[in-house]
Amino acid sequence: MDKTLKEEAVKALGLIREANRYTNPFNPRELFVIAEKLIAFQAYLLGPMMTCETIYRREVVKFQKEGKSHAGAVSEAQVMSEYEDYKYLKYVYELIGEQIKLIKKFAGELGREYDQTR
Repeated sequence: MDKTLKEEAVKALGLIREANRYTNPFNPRELFVIAEKLIAFQAYLLGPMMTCETIYRREVVKFQKEGKSHAGAVSEAQVMSEYEDYKYLKYVYELIGEQIKLIKKFAGELGREYDQTR
């Protein structure tokens, strides 16, 4: 994985950590901005994640054509750096998705709570 992509993934993880700062006290504008950035990061990570997965899957097929069993081919391909990158990007992508779900789920409740305190 190139350095820029790794830095972007780390930024996305930082945004996930930052999101809770805007729920207490509730700041809907900042929470919305964070959600927008997270969605943009998710879109950004999709291409490189799929590229790494494709390389990994091609290696599995190559190892199978060389006579290895499916389990052996998968095991052999999983030691490649592309597989490691794929797993990392996939975890970041999924974590962003979970954070977005939380923001969507609780934004309405937090908004009502905010309205009651004004």
